[in-house]
Order: sequence, then C-alpha cells, then structure tokens
Amino acid sequence: MFYPVSHIMSTPVISTSIQDTLAHVRKLMLRHHITRIVVVSPEEKPVGIITQKDMVRVLANTLKDIDNILAGEVMSTPLITVRPETPIPLAAKIMLEKDISSIIVVDERNFAKGIVTKTDMCRHYAERFRGVATVRDFMTKDVVTVRSSTSIYRVIEVMSENNLDRVVVVEGKEPVGIITSRDLIFGVSFKERRKTGRCVGRGSRIREIGLKAYRRASIALMAEDVMNYPLITIKEDADLADAAETMLREDISGLPVVDDTGSLKGIITKSDITRAIAFIGGETIT
Repeated sequence: MFYPVSHIMSTPVISTSIQDTLAHVRKLMLRHHITRIVVVSPEEKPVGIITQKDMVRVLANTLKDIDNILAGEVMSTPLITVRPETPIPLAAKIMLEKDISSIIVVDERNFAKGIVTKTDMCRHYAERFRGVATVRDFMTKDVVTVRSSTSIYRVIEVMSENNLDRVVVVEGKEPVGIITSRDLIFGVSFKERRKTGRCVGRGSRIREIGLKAYRRASIALMAEDVMNYPLITIKEDADLADAAETMLREDISGLPVVDDTGSLKGIITKSDITRAIAFIGGETIT
C-alpha cells in the first residue's frame, strides 16, 4: 500500500508574513527548532518559503542587516504544494524534481494543513525500509570540500555558488569536520543550544557574539573555527536505515562516508534518503 503524506507531515505549520523581517524569521527558526519558515499572505494562505539556504544566499550577496530585509523579498516562489492524500513516494519525487527540501500540504481551499520535510522522509525510511539498501547504493560520491584554513567568507561563497546546505572540511583525504547552513546563520548547533542554553556549536569556537558582529568578523574566521567536530561518519556498506537513524538521533542532515582507512568516499544526506524513497518506495512498502 502507499502511505499518504498525511501519515508523516509535521503540524502545525510555522509561518510568517510577507512584511516580517529576516531577523524575525531567524528568531522563529531558533524558537521552534526548524530550518524553514512558510510565508503567508494577508489571507493566511501560503505563498512562499524561506530556508536556511536562502539566508546563506542573502548573507553572501548583500551587506544589509537582516532586520532591514523583508521576508517577501527573499522567499522562494512559486510554492510547491500537495494534497493530504498524495502518496509519499510521489511527494518525494516532486521534491527531488523541483529541488526543494520541503513540500506544503494544503486542503481544497489552499490553506496549509502540514509540511513534509526531508527529515520526515528520513524518519519514514528508518521505520519502513530496513534491509532494503546500503549507503553505497544512494550516497553522493562527488563531495564539495574546503580546508580547515579556508576563510568563512569563502565557505559562504562556495555554499552559495553550489547551492549547498553543507560542506565537508578535509585535511588531505580525511574528513575532519562539517559546516552547515545553520552554523553560518546561527553560529550554533541547535542540539547544543537545547543542552546548554548557550550559543556554542558542537566543537565550535564561536561564542555568543551576536549575528551582526559575527557577520562583520567572518572574514577573519576560518572553517576550523565554526565546523562541527568530532565528525560523525558512516561506512559504505552500512544499512541505509542506519544512516537515516543516525541523522535523526544526532540532529544532523548529512554523514560523510569513509572507507576503512578513514578516507572520504562520499556523503549520504537526507536528500539521498528522499531519493531512495522516490526510487524504491512504491515497490517495497506493503
């Protein structure tokens, strides 16, 4: 049988208005521990979405402070939506084809009923697909990397140029850390904020200096100053469901894949898990 997206969608949908600022959007992301905010019209209907990747793009291309930038100026449109009865594999296929990391579930009046993210896809895979595929089957082999001495200014450029949510930090062939959009936007791991209440990333040297000061100082910071470490990795022959479970448990969106020598062979992300569901979902869920 095909499970509908209503089976895995997250509710309620956290939203903001077109006239709200990116500073407000950032606060909502922190408060609700989410990576995207739906933008709604005055009639409360969804019209766009802002993700952490969008905020990295803004940081890379403007000198304006985010409290002077409106949500309506940077939101991604048109908004892709599905109905609650849409099969999960079909929703996964749409997300991949449209290159989006979430999809809004709407009713017949176009009001938002829920949101399906790649995290929801990851959880669904972990619950339903154990023993179906290995990490090697769906990992991304071409990994964009930076050195630990790369400036954060350049890291932001690399992520923006390649439309990425993360880059792996390497020394030689060995991965030593990872930098994500959330690290650049917040300078903090959500997981550590929940544990300590302080703005300190897992292994990061960033302290609570404030977003404006962080942006002004970023040209002097190196990748090693903000990367997450110690790095969590996975082997090529591991069950893909184990990769999904690890990402959910550790609250991360990607795992560098290494061989027995510790050399980087690829990366497995929630996007790859979503691709697995689109490819094999309809044939294997009964």
